[in-house]
Amino acid sequence: MPMNNHGNYVVRLGHVVKWLGEQAEAMGVEIYPGIPASEVLYHGDGSVKGIATGDVGIAKDGSPKDTFARGMELHAKVTIFAEGCHGHLTKSLSSRFNLRGQACPQDLRDWTEEVWEVKPELHKPGRVEHTIGWPLVSVCMPMNNHGNYVVRLGHVVKWLGEQAEAMGVEIYPGIPASEVLYHGDGSVKGIATGDVGIAKDGSPKDTFARGMELHAKVTIFAE
Repeated sequence: MPMNNHGNYVVRLGHVVKWLGEQAEAMGVEIYPGIPASEVLYHGDGSVKGIATGDVGIAKDGSPKDTFARGMELHAKVTIFAEGCHGHLTKSLSSRFNLRGQACPQDLRDWTEEVWEVKPELHKPGRVEHTIGWPLVSVCMPMNNHGNYVVRLGHVVKWLGEQAEAMGVEIYPGIPASEVLYHGDGSVKGIATGDVGIAKDGSPKDTFARGMELHAKVTIFAE
């Protein structure tokens, strides 16, 4: 069956998130953008009571500015912490409740990233091209345009040779290098490789007294 996405929408994730926020607020959900949680609050029995936000509008010398606002305490029956594995609140919870006491050691994965520049006249916002397992497997993905016609391509897969896979796109006849992979002087603008820590099966305990952490087997950071 041929792939057919005619009639579907091509959207910017930021616009979708903003729209989802509006829908949530219309249903009574309170959203506080730009106001981070500063500490975890606990009941007398040691269970999680909620979180507190920090004061805002404080000058460098510690004095309150005209925009000063006192932090808030937010209480809940169940508090969900979704700030990532290295968030400052999550670290304090992990230590207090020994959430990583039974965790397996980290398992490292390789990653690679190339930065390509596309000719302005050839950049077509909303253009989508499908491949079926070649030159890149289905778990590889292109990233959104980040301005100045720079596009990122990355993957986090254990059994792939990352640089060889990235080069596969350059020789793919459906994406001729002369059209897409234009870098001014014909060279790759930048490439980086490294390691990403991913927890094995047997992940940390993710629930505790009136609180919850969110984890995933594989997390892909598209930044």
